[in-house]
Amino acid sequence: MVRQVISIHTGQAGVRSGAAFWELLLDEQGFTNEGFLRSPGFGGPLGAPLGAPIGDFIWDSPLQRASLGGPWGPLGGMGGPPGAPEAAERVQNAADCFFAETEAGRRVPRCALLDLDSEGQDTLKRSSLGCLFSPQCMVAGKEDGGCLFPRGRRLGSSDPVRSQAQDVLRRQLEASDTPGGKS
Repeated sequence: MVRQVISIHTGQAGVRSGAAFWELLLDEQGFTNEGFLRSPGFGGPLGAPLGAPIGDFIWDSPLQRASLGGPWGPLGGMGGPPGAPEAAERVQNAADCFFAETEAGRRVPRCALLDLDSEGQDTLKRSSLGCLFSPQCMVAGKEDGGCLFPRGRRLGSSDPVRSQAQDVLRRQLEASDTPGGKS
């Protein structure tokens, strides 16, 4: 079974870089911004139509070509050709590592978005990725740290913000079957 990673994005910079991270992961795994699998024939981010044959194989996503194998990527000699069942299992494992699947088949990121003010999260909610994230994974305080570490530390250590963040992380951890990895 694949290890499941919970990403923690803190502060405005963390939320913004997290949005870029999840956008790249969606493209790499072949999911839409809503968390559903892309349909064949959908134009990929690099301009190549999805479902187009390349050699003897049909790829789901242009970024999967680079990450899965064949002459394009690092896993080329592992587990047979990219069109083989082993390659499909690698794609499924990669998606299960970072995303949780809902009953409707939608993929939701395993993450916590934590900030002292809601501006960064509000911007994310209004973006094309807005409906990807569960509202339960977002914690925002009522004030900002004003780009000053001591003020942010004082505000961030207040009980309401800290307890909400701990609850989000606890729920994410409880929802994971095999949590793993640390950095």
